[in-house]
Amino acid sequence: MAAILPFERIRTADGDKMEIMCELHSLWNVPTAKRICHGLQDEELVGLQCSNEAARVANNLA
Repeated sequence: MAAILPFERIRTADGDKMEIMCELHSLWNVPTAKRICHGLQDEELVGLQCSNEAARVANNLA
C-alpha cells in the first residue's frame, strides 16, 4: 500500500534510530484508515494522530 511506503523506507534506512508518528487526517475514509492502521502495526510507531472517525477505528484495533 502506497501510504505505508514512507514508513517502511524510514525503518529500512534508519532502523529504530528515529521515532515515527503518523497522522491520519480527515482525508481518509474509515475503510482506508483501517487498512493503514493494520499496515503500520509492524512499524513500531510512537504515536498515531487522527480525526474522531479514524480514532474510533484505531481504538477498535487495539
